[in-house]
Amino acid sequence: MPIFQPPVEPLPAGLDLSGQTAIVTGASRGIGLEISKQLLDVGLSTLILAVRNTAGGETVKNQLLAAHPKAKIDVVRLDTAEYPEVQKFIDQIRADYTEVNILMLNAGIGTLHKEVASTGHENNFQVNFFSNVLLTFGLFPLLESSANKSGKPSRITWTGSRTFLNSSLVTGKAQLKSTDSLFKYVDKTSLGPYDRYAYSKLAVVMFLDELAKRSPPELVIVNNFCPGMIRTNMSDVLPFPLRILMKTQLAIRGRPVEVSGWVALHAAVVTGKETHGKLLGDKEIVEPVAFLKSTEGLRIQKGVWDEAIAEIGTLISLPSWV
Repeated sequence: MPIFQPPVEPLPAGLDLSGQTAIVTGASRGIGLEISKQLLDVGLSTLILAVRNTAGGETVKNQLLAAHPKAKIDVVRLDTAEYPEVQKFIDQIRADYTEVNILMLNAGIGTLHKEVASTGHENNFQVNFFSNVLLTFGLFPLLESSANKSGKPSRITWTGSRTFLNSSLVTGKAQLKSTDSLFKYVDKTSLGPYDRYAYSKLAVVMFLDELAKRSPPELVIVNNFCPGMIRTNMSDVLPFPLRILMKTQLAIRGRPVEVSGWVALHAAVVTGKETHGKLLGDKEIVEPVAFLKSTEGLRIQKGVWDEAIAEIGTLISLPSWV
């Protein structure tokens, strides 16, 4: 790992999102807040802040309105740890909005200790993956109809991570039994916090690649991005010694949070169909590594798709192309 991260260019001049509506999940701080700011900076007309704490969301809304008084900013509660809460959010968006052009699925966690959500999934997987799959399919029809109205593709952009490259499956340090899926492996294996997070992002990469094989990008372009190491407050949940270590590393290697917005909006606004189903590292497409192209990698990837579809299909009606 190099000591310093390479520079990232700011967004090009001339971007204009006037007349468009965007949803940003996890919008009250960190990368989500920066994405929200930068969307408004390029003229977004309507911003929906999807947050777990609506009081905090209202505070953020007022801060954003102070800089962008003509924007329409709404706060809608979303708790991605619980399927019923995600379904409530989807229902509210469908009822209250006739058009959504951009869906930024940014809400995510990285827990120190293994935790199990009420769904039975490891918590990183529930928040970083499964709930985002539900949001993707729950709002897909609205994004499609919005594309038909606007005459250009709508966008779904997930916050991903190149940390998936360091997961023990990708590096070859671990292997799955032929009867195991990625989800079963994570659920039954004692993994450290970094590996659990990395595996949740591996699932994202695999799922979006499968989605892109089935859904053409003419109406909805779906991708994910990794902004590198960003100076946010995610390390605040760590015990004191680890927190000091992480903050020291961030001080040396971390990028300012505005860079995360440049990378996110590049993926969601600047790029085109060439990024459908892809991960962008900084602003470049990350090409599939050997494991992802291997017979075993493709078997695991197909299992990620099949199991996710089977589960989410019990909660909502899925598109016909699934």
